[in-house]
Amino acid sequence: MVIVTDELWAKMQEFEKAFPDSCVPLEMVPSSETTKGLIQKIDKCLEAGEDLLPKEYGWKFDGSELY
Repeated sequence: MVIVTDELWAKMQEFEKAFPDSCVPLEMVPSSETTKGLIQKIDKCLEAGEDLLPKEYGWKFDGSELY
């Protein structure tokens, strides 16, 4: 379960600065994810220079799943 700590909040802000057309949609993050795991995935995005969260979590945007 993701708990928005000060560290996660700072990472989310950094993510949104790096990718202004994206955000970290917490409602779409699986309930099995940890705060530490999400921070690691955000760091991976920042290092790669692209929003990898949809690929990391396997999000579908075709209407076949509800989040």
